[in-house]
Amino acid sequence: MPIFFPNNFFQKTDFDFILSLLKNRCQGEIGQASAENPFFYEKLGDLEQELKWVAELGQMINLSVQFPHRGFKQLASEIQLLKVEQAFLSINAFIEIYFLAEAIEILKKIASNAEQKGTFDIFVKKIKTVGYQQEIKKEIERVIDIETQNINESCSPELRKIRNEIRAKEQESLSIFRKMVRTLKQKDMLAESEETIRNGRRVLSIKATFKRQVAGIFQDESSNGSITFIEPQETIFINNEIAELQVAERREIERILKELGRFVGLYVDDIEEYGQFMGYFDFSRAKASLSNQLDCKIPKLTQSGKIQLRNLVHPVLYIHHTKSKKPTVPSSLNFDAKYRVLIISGPNAGGKSIALKSLFLAQLMLQIGMPIPADEASEMRLFSKFFIDIGDQQSVENDLSTYSSHLKNMHYFLQNGDKDTLLALTKWAPVPIHRLEEHWQRLFWRN
Repeated sequence: MPIFFPNNFFQKTDFDFILSLLKNRCQGEIGQASAENPFFYEKLGDLEQELKWVAELGQMINLSVQFPHRGFKQLASEIQLLKVEQAFLSINAFIEIYFLAEAIEILKKIASNAEQKGTFDIFVKKIKTVGYQQEIKKEIERVIDIETQNINESCSPELRKIRNEIRAKEQESLSIFRKMVRTLKQKDMLAESEETIRNGRRVLSIKATFKRQVAGIFQDESSNGSITFIEPQETIFINNEIAELQVAERREIERILKELGRFVGLYVDDIEEYGQFMGYFDFSRAKASLSNQLDCKIPKLTQSGKIQLRNLVHPVLYIHHTKSKKPTVPSSLNFDAKYRVLIISGPNAGGKSIALKSLFLAQLMLQIGMPIPADEASEMRLFSKFFIDIGDQQSVENDLSTYSSHLKNMHYFLQNGDKDTLLALTKWAPVPIHRLEEHWQRLFWRN
């Protein structure tokens, strides 16, 4: 993991805004967590592969390839439960696992079609690294009706028998209830609502003046006491039978879910792999989507220390200007092994800080595996340390002046900077030019 200084480095460089854009494009918790705490690539080979992968996803997005829109939920707690003997998941948890397996299946189909057409080689290769067990999705679908989020009766003769009895009893209770409603309505004993549910039981809405004329169990009354809710005597026994059957139904469902959990638990390692990959895919797709919006390109990567940025734009500024239909003025920056220091001077509000932040944003975007908002003729290298001293660093709490804060930062830079450090400084306190040159010699050529 690279070193960043100061602690609010992402905020000072506007990189926190880029990360928030990426997070908003992610559809699941794992991808969002990756956006909050991104991985920074420090090996050229790994970074090159990631950049090509993200660029290819961007091409597929532009071609309106239908990627899965479900299967991105964090399932860490559910996966742990699958490892516990006799534990079982909720129906909703199994449905989320189903969507996860379905998402992998969709990606596999996209990769298969692309392979047949000889397109998207990197995508095909990446998806092939993920195993797929179709039994997971099939078994969950056999047991659970995904649309209604209920257990299929076809998976258990006992469950079908119980539910048939419940339906028959409910129909019998409803028939008796309807007959009573008609009778009491003719006698003008019912309130306008006639019937409702109280405490999970179907009750009659009896006008309070007639409440002692209706046999049954008192369940509730209205706030002003004008209506009494009574469960009629004629349906109590049947309703009790229904309640007992519903308990039996819950027991049978629990048994079925435990059995399903034991089956799905055999593939717990595969499910973990699916979750990790879909989180990675989610974040990668977010990077590709944002890259498309910013018209990003992959620069040439070099180990020589050379940085050559052509027509680089500040991405945050570019987004704001695009919304207001204003042009964004690009800049070009050059560094190499010999000329490792760039001095930018000019009047206030002349764009000096924007140019420096554009450089840092491009570097940070690159090292999390994103193309950059510059021409593809650009060249870049990797850094392991990122230091910045931009703006007023005055600390009231420590009673430090702006100048002493700069000196404190300079001390840190001198102690920790090396040839793999990217450093930006602005608003220095006045220093004699020969002393400034001495500071640069110590900082940039020490290694």
